[in-house]
Amino acid sequence: MRRLLNLFLLSLVFLVSINGRAFAEDCDQKYKCNEGDDKYESCLENLEGCWQSEVNRVQSEANTLQSAINIINGQIRIQSLKVQQTVAEINSLEKEITELSERIEGLGISLNRLSEILIKRIRQSYKQSRLPYKNNIFASQSFNDFVSQYRYMNLAQDQTLDLMKKTELQRLTYNQQKELKETKQQEIEKKRQELQSQKNINYFYKGSTNDL
Repeated sequence: MRRLLNLFLLSLVFLVSINGRAFAEDCDQKYKCNEGDDKYESCLENLEGCWQSEVNRVQSEANTLQSAINIINGQIRIQSLKVQQTVAEINSLEKEITELSERIEGLGISLNRLSEILIKRIRQSYKQSRLPYKNNIFASQSFNDFVSQYRYMNLAQDQTLDLMKKTELQRLTYNQQKELKETKQQEIEKKRQELQSQKNINYFYKGSTNDL
């Protein structure tokens, strides 16, 4: 009788372990997510959805010890996937912030250079506007000289105007990039808080398995 009871218990343990492994391997076999792939984050999202479906399915089944174990293991896996997704998002945000910092630095240098050139152009234009040939054709040595000077003045004014537009566009782009960086920094701070919360939930589920 004792031998039959031992055989029954061994068979039960074997079936539990087999069912647990099958539950764990179905989704992981279907979705194999490799960090570094272009679709890594979407793969993790699909894998999490698969695990959530498995947990929901088991929850609707008979209330047995194996079901409880599978549900908790499933929740642990889901939380682990959430952690992986959040880590991937944080890494992506950190990369964006680094790129934005480099872009902002380059824009700042370019903006300073354009501003210096613009100031020189404005000074030159002001000096040119004070010359007599600007208002008096007879102050020029010849008519051709007056025409050349007049064309030069118009060209200089057009170039100054174009430089002013470029400087303003550069300034707007610089400000936009700074605002975008601040937004990304706020996002990454939220993601770090979310990550810590997900880890705490995962620790809770892992602790629950020890109580079964």
